Parts: sequence; structure tokens; C-alpha cells
Amino acid sequence: MYNIGLLIYNGNAGSVDTAQVGTVLGILSAELPELIVRRTSKPGEAKKICREYGEKVDVVYILGGDGTVHECMNGLADLEHPPVIGVLPGGTCNDFSRALGMPQQLSRAAEVLNERNTRTIDIGTANGHFFTNFYGIGLISETSQNINSDIKGAFGKIGYFLSTLQTVRTAEQFSFELEHDE
Repeated sequence: MYNIGLLIYNGNAGSVDTAQVGTVLGILSAELPELIVRRTSKPGEAKKICREYGEKVDVVYILGGDGTVHECMNGLADLEHPPVIGVLPGGTCNDFSRALGMPQQLSRAAEVLNERNTRTIDIGTANGHFFTNFYGIGLISETSQNINSDIKGAFGKIGYFLSTLQTVRTAEQFSFELEHDE
């Protein structure tokens, strides 16, 4: 049983609104004696919050998109006693929550997390940063960095396609070297 949890959500992610946060709070708090809620509003804040609370809670629920998950993982992964992590889809694409097989309806995803069917996943590290299901280099990385947040907010996933079209015109060839444990 979890005694204390942290719900961290990105107030700028995808389509998360206060009503959805309230619904999730109602579902998650029914199974927890104490639930701390923190809203982020700028890059780097999720990592900082996870570092601050990570070893003080039993579970961290991450409500946001892949960027929020990435930040939180980088705040939690190298803690001596990291908490259990639950991912709630709240971003534009939600690749990681989809890879986990999470329902994309927020209330249903919260119900699934309350069932506490945990599993262990591998995470990778590159250049001092942790990553979960995906590590991008080249065009895909540049596309994500170049995306216009106003277009992404207005058009969702289509914003990534538009950014790809803009970025591909200036793409340059590159070389890389990949090393792994084995």
C-alpha cells in the first residue's frame, strides 16, 4: 500500500485542464492517505520537484506528455530509493504511456494506476541524461527542438509534421557512434 504520493502535472502540456486534474485527483486520492499536488509551468521544474520529493513519497504520478515524463525520470532515476512511477497521458502524443499500454482516456488511466499492477522497465542513459522508450538524434531531435509551441498548442500532432517539413530543408548529414554495455 502506498501511504504518500506526489501528482506532478504540466500545466502547459497537451490538453490537460483543471477539470481533468480534479477528476484524476478524485480517483487517485481515493487510494492514498496523502497526495501532494505540484503543477509545473516552466522547463526544468518537474526534475527539480522530483528530486525534492522523490525519496519522501511512495509513488509519483506524472500527468503530462513525453517531455514531462523525461524531466521526471531525470529527477528520479538516480535516487538511492526511487518511488514507484505512474504515467498519466496528458501531452500531445503520449508515446511513452502508449508504449506502456496505458489507456489514453485520463480517468481510465488513473483507475488502472490504482490497480497497482507494477512492472519494471529498463531505462537508458546518454550524455548524462536518462531516457525511457526513445532516444532521438538528427532530424527527429531537431524537429522536436524546432517546433513552434503556439502551432503545437493549436494543431497538436500536426505541429510535429509542420516542424518536420520546415526542419528537413536545413538537415545536414552527421555521424555518430553507439556504445552499449555488452
